[in-house]
Amino acid sequence: LLFLLLVLVLIVFILVNSGGGIQVPENAALVINPRGVLVDKVHLADPIEQLLSAGRPIREVAVKSLVQAIAAGAADERITLLVLNLEELESVSPGQADALGEALTQFQTTGKEIIAAASFYTQGQYQIASYADAIYMHPLGQLLLSGYGTNRLYYNELLDKLNVNIHIFRVGKYKEFVEPYTRNDMSDEARLANQTLVDALWQYYTQRIDENRQLELGQFTHYTQHFGELLSNTGGDMAALSVEFHLVDELLTPDETRARIADKVGSSNGDYNRIDYRDYLETLPG
Repeated sequence: LLFLLLVLVLIVFILVNSGGGIQVPENAALVINPRGVLVDKVHLADPIEQLLSAGRPIREVAVKSLVQAIAAGAADERITLLVLNLEELESVSPGQADALGEALTQFQTTGKEIIAAASFYTQGQYQIASYADAIYMHPLGQLLLSGYGTNRLYYNELLDKLNVNIHIFRVGKYKEFVEPYTRNDMSDEARLANQTLVDALWQYYTQRIDENRQLELGQFTHYTQHFGELLSNTGGDMAALSVEFHLVDELLTPDETRARIADKVGSSNGDYNRIDYRDYLETLPG
């Protein structure tokens, strides 16, 4: 029995160390395809919370891991192209998009190309995709720009009905934090402060898209402010409208996109020559 056990251990050792590790192909496309919510630091999931949760657990992706993969790919001669597939990216803040944008810009300084490809783009996804040299979208796809907004729940009337007394001490006009306890709607001061914030965020977003896509001054603003009228002119074809305003470069099906990328990096095993960023990180030292 001891002999058989030693043989099994030896076989397992040989299998583990027989070159079956992840290999980075030559002339490969590095695929950045985060799945979930971007966070600064991934936290350990609470198993009890997951068990009691009715929906699926929230998936988290560390921004640092994406930046690390992009930076390593820029210096890696085996990586000749970067592909952004952001369809499963559920949430990204403007600051996180900027951090990725800086990494993508550094990647481009090496002369390597970046391609963004998806069936659709949300507002956050598109901010990241705008750094790409080429943006592809499905012919039936959509570019969903909802803008920024804020809202709060107000329950002063509820507290009154429950005979709950609230004692609040505050100084100055702009003290929005306590308003849900004292009001049933947003005060003029809070509305002004919130409007200033969302206007600043949207102005920054607009500026970033204009610069990344090299649009004429006011072109993106015209697109967003007259979207309904412009969409009617294209018969409701949102994809065609996005191409008309140079927000998307081409409308391609997934098969056409894969073929286009394969023309640049070659193909293997029925797909273009590629490596997922998660696998690529596994190959990096330390």
